[in-house]
Order: sequence, then C-alpha cells, then structure tokens
Amino acid sequence: MSARRFRQRPLAIALAATLAFGSQRVLAADVEVRTPPGGGFAVKDNGGTNLRLFVDGTSGQVTIPFLTSAPTQPSFVCFQTATGLLGQCASGAGATGATGAAGATGATGATGATGPAGGGSTGATGATGPTGATGVGVTGATGAAGATGAQGPTGIAGATGAQGTTGSAGPQGIPGIAGNTGATGSSGNAVLSGATAPSGGIGVDGDFYIDTSTDQIYGPKTGGAWGSPTALLGATGATGAQGATGTQGATGTQGATGATGTQGATGSTGATGAQGVTGSTGATGAQGVTGATGTTGVGATGTTGATGSVGVTGATGAGATGATGATGGQGVTGATGATGAGVAGATGATGATGAGVAGATGATGATGAGGTGATGANGATGATGATGAVSTYVKNFPMAGCYSATAGPVWDLPVSNPATPTCVTGSNVQKGVLNFTSGSSAQMSFLLPPTLTGSADVSLVWSSPQTSATGTWTLTAVCTIANGTTTDDPAYLPFWSPAQDTSPAVANRLQTTSGASIVYPAGCAAGTYMHLKLSWTAGSASSFNADTLQIILRP
Repeated sequence: MSARRFRQRPLAIALAATLAFGSQRVLAADVEVRTPPGGGFAVKDNGGTNLRLFVDGTSGQVTIPFLTSAPTQPSFVCFQTATGLLGQCASGAGATGATGAAGATGATGATGATGPAGGGSTGATGATGPTGATGVGVTGATGAAGATGAQGPTGIAGATGAQGTTGSAGPQGIPGIAGNTGATGSSGNAVLSGATAPSGGIGVDGDFYIDTSTDQIYGPKTGGAWGSPTALLGATGATGAQGATGTQGATGTQGATGATGTQGATGSTGATGAQGVTGSTGATGAQGVTGATGTTGVGATGTTGATGSVGVTGATGAGATGATGATGGQGVTGATGATGAGVAGATGATGATGAGVAGATGATGATGAGGTGATGANGATGATGATGAVSTYVKNFPMAGCYSATAGPVWDLPVSNPATPTCVTGSNVQKGVLNFTSGSSAQMSFLLPPTLTGSADVSLVWSSPQTSATGTWTLTAVCTIANGTTTDDPAYLPFWSPAQDTSPAVANRLQTTSGASIVYPAGCAAGTYMHLKLSWTAGSASSFNADTLQIILRP
C-alpha cells in the first residue's frame, strides 16, 4: 500500500478495523445491531437515495462512499491493531517536513526491468530516518509488494502542523444511546383542604391545610402536628354610607303591538226563541151610516074642518145587522169589519087630507153589529241563515330553546339517534335549533281541532353551516283516538316528503321548504291526537339545523 493511497483513506481503514474487532468492547448498556444472514448494515441520507455507510455483516468490511470524493486532510487517524480502537497517532511518528515547492515535471524515463525478487529473509526494520526533502525524480515503475516487516518503534512526534482549513460538514452521525432514567426526585409539599379541621394522619411535615367550612388555614405541619389555624377572612367591615339616589332612567319605548290572534270558530246555532206575544185587538169598526129620513107627507089644504084625530106614528125603521167582517190574514191584525148598511125605514103613510099633522121623523136606524175581527195566527219562523265560513288553524312548533349558552329541546327526542339541541349565538339574536345528522329525528304531538275535513299546508324553516350542500327532510305522522280504547304507540305513516334541498351559498342563512294541500294520513280525523316525526337524510352535507315547523290545518 502506497503512502498516497493511505493518506486519502486513513479513516476508512480505521473504521473497518474498529468494527471488525469492536466486539471486545461491547457493554451491557450499548446498542447492538445484528445484521441478517447474508445481509449488512446500511445508513442512507434522509431521502433514502444516497448510501452514507455500509457494513458487510459477513466479512465486517466497512464502506464510506463519501471518502472517495473527500478533500485531503493534513492529519492521520491511528488505531490499535489488537482492538481497532481509534485515536490520535502516538508521538515519535516522525515530523512531517515542510512541503517543498513543486518542481517542474520531468520527462518520463524508460521503465527499467524488474529485478528478481530477493530470497533472503527480511531484515529488521531500521530506525526511521529523518524525512528528506521531496525529490523531483521521475516516478519509477511500481515494484512488487514486499513482505510486511515487523512494526518498528514509534517515531518521535513531529511538530504540530499549521491549522488546516475547516472541512465540509460530515454526514449526520448515528443517534446516541438514550441515557438512563434519572433518580426519582423528592416529593414536594402540598396544600390540602377539607370541610373539617385536619387530623394528625392527614399530610406530611411541611404541608398546609385549608378548612373550607371555617375559612381557616393550618400549617406548615411540623413534627406531625398541625398547630393552631389562621383565619383567611378578616372581620366584616362597617356598612358604607348609602349612595345618592340615581336619576330616573328614561322611559323605554313602547313595545310593538302583538299580532292579531286568529279568528275563533263560529259558534253553533242558538236554540229557537219562545213564541211571540199575541197581537193587540184590532180597532173598532166605524159606526154604520144613519138611515135616510122619511119624506114629509104633504096634505092638501082643506077647509078648516074639525081637528082630525092624531095620525098613527110611523114604524121605526129597522136596519138589518151588518155582516161580520172577514177574518184577518195570518199574523196581520184583522181588518175592521165593514159597516152594516142599515136599510132606510119605510116612508110613513101619508096623513089624511085635511088638517092632518105631518108625521114625525123616523128614528135613526140602529148601529150595524159588525164585531172586531179575530187576531191572526203567528207567522211561520223564518229559515235559519247559512253558517259563516270557518277559519283555518295555524300551528307553529319551534324546535328548541336556549337558556344563556345551554340549549334544550322543545320537541321530544328518541332514545336512538336523536337530533341535538344547539344554541345559535349572534350579535343580537340568541336562539335554539335542533341539529340533524343523517338518520337523526325528533317528535311532536298535539290534538287536532274539532272540525277537520280538508288538507294541510306545511312549512319548515332551516339553515346549514355548510354552503351549497344537500340533504332531504321527511315528515311522517299518525293519529290515535283519545277515548280510552287505543294504545298510544302506533307506527308512523307517510305524510310529507319534499325533494332534496340545497343550502344557500352563504353559511347559516335561513331557508324555507314548503308543501301545499297535503292529505292527512289514514285515521287522522277531527279531535284525534296527532304525532309528528321529523327526520333528515344527508346528501353532500353533514348536517342541517331545523328552526321551526308550521302546519296550517284546513277545515
């Protein structure tokens, strides 16, 4: 081996010897690496591409590829031949002479013939002479390698050479062995507490103890005893003077008028009223017309003769009684009966001619006897008016509420996969919602109104923390007769199944999904007890929040 070759790779030789003989120095605390049969130990860079170190597990040879391109260094690395231990070279190895100036390269001489190998035994190695100046002779042909001579005595350490330039950074070394676990430290003191005074068995010397019922502290514990306590709270201070009364705050603005309530249902038709009072008696008919006075008899003037006898008084005219008036129409006061038409009395007989005295005027005929007509019968009861239109019933069901930051459900939550009550807190609005994940649900029950024959309109207000994400709501329902004859645990039936919804492009914006003229499930009639079940199935969204469900029940 030439000196030139050794100077370029002294570290590789030393490492190879160290790893080859290193088993003599293995200790119990060392990290041991065992190569697999036919394999070796390789160290690569952090990318796993470049080989930095390789140890052949069979031969023990060590390869460090970096050394093939490493710059030349001024110092040697030596090792013990028995163990392979690395270290600085011992003193006496011969001082390195100063490097002479490089001479001009001489012409290459002809290669001399190789001399025959010597057959004598190798003589003892002579003492190392001082290093001569570097010659400029022509490089001769490489002679055959001679047998290794016995190791000569260690030469005198040469003078320390000048500090060489700093070499490039070497590859990352193998991580060091983890250190042994340190001894357990001594225990520190503690501050204990309890609702009573401490007993001697609590704590150790140096600890403190607070009695929470009396607000007193004990300690430090000394010689196993706690000693007397010290109060943590001072005496109550004197009551401060009452502050001046603050000015009255401004009157708050009047709250907005509440919304008008829905119109109540039309009341049932009242009972028929009692029969009306009988009408008053009709007015008395007018008096009949007086019969015409009979004509005065005219006797011719005769000679005055003897007074004749008084003529016979004419008979009183007897007018016939007027006919009874016709019965008045029903309900109307009877009309006054027609006045009886009294027949004029017959004309008295003409007095005898002569001095007969004129007959007296006939008496007035009697008043006709037409009586008051009978009271007409009550008119028939008028027909009942048509029933007014019945208002629709509106039901609003909020999902949840918030008490400060604690959310609670308004709807009933099942044991399996329930929706989750959640508080939504804004700068102004604090509200509760139910958060639905895929397959979760919530339930609500209520009594249907007494008049129900039509269909229902449904509206659901909801939101989502995810933008432009999809999901599907489903509302099922079932009704129970509330008369003590049916178990209130029926299976739900289809009620409302809207199409898949997509959340708005801005997170947590309110959205409304609606359906109209939805037919009630079988068995849901007026006055029955209705159960609702709201469910949600995920599309691309992971969850939706339900705010309020509104149902408009049409009669």
